[in-house]
Amino acid sequence: MTKRIPHGAVVCGVDGSSCSNAALLAAADLAGREHRALALVHAFEPSRVVDADRWRRQPGNDLALATLSRQEADTVLKDAALVVRGHAPDVEVVTTLREGDAREVMLAAAEDASVVVVGCRGRGGFARLPIGSVTLWLSQHSPCPTLVVRPREEGDPAAPVVVGTDATDTSAAALEFAFAQASFQGRPLVVVHCFDEHFQGGYGLTSIPDEDLEGLPTERLAIAEATAGLREKYPDVDVRIELGRGPAGPYLVRASEHAELLVVGSKQLSSFAALVLGAVSRSVVEHAACSVAVVPVSR
Repeated sequence: MTKRIPHGAVVCGVDGSSCSNAALLAAADLAGREHRALALVHAFEPSRVVDADRWRRQPGNDLALATLSRQEADTVLKDAALVVRGHAPDVEVVTTLREGDAREVMLAAAEDASVVVVGCRGRGGFARLPIGSVTLWLSQHSPCPTLVVRPREEGDPAAPVVVGTDATDTSAAALEFAFAQASFQGRPLVVVHCFDEHFQGGYGLTSIPDEDLEGLPTERLAIAEATAGLREKYPDVDVRIELGRGPAGPYLVRASEHAELLVVGSKQLSSFAALVLGAVSRSVVEHAACSVAVVPVSR
């Protein structure tokens, strides 16, 4: 049964694929930890049914095609709801079925959501591609945080949450999200601030030797100030600051190899900062080894 999505719910896009099923379990866990409703959303398009063109060449089959497509979509949602009720029986579950492009349907569902959870690839993706087109598009346009779940065979309970920051207000929302997730999951938090190999702080070209990375008191102070309020809000989180040399995207992708979750910011404005943030968030969504949360600068 399709219901209205509750305000502040965790929204999960489902399509019956293996990546979607991994996202479903992650979304149920997230909703349970944060005591939120879980809204399962599925978009369908009759034109995407196998042999749809052949069906339409036969008179009167348009209605049959639409009915078949909706029945298949209903089954996907019902199966997903059953999985959640078995995995997290205390979580309130609502289901939403919409006809239309998956990107538009998920974007509309994100308007009142606390977070949108999606798998790294959908049922229509090519296996060799690192990320699905709908997932990548949503991570760059959603008004709320997007959690892209990448399945792993075995989880490490000691693996940290890693967050990239530039120590300005631009990454404040990403820091807040990362602290909250580290606290909810009982994991340490690594706050990463990167320097380009030949550029530091916007003041000119500078080369930073590896041995000097630990001797940057100004940058460490900026990060400490950016995280001070969150350390007080989440005193249970063990925080480590890490200064990295080189572009943020590749550095964070390497850091993801030993992380449980990688958090980055995203800015949807026409500015240089937006271009930089967009490039970093797209890079990590496409290539990170762990799940990635992309947090917009402002809600």
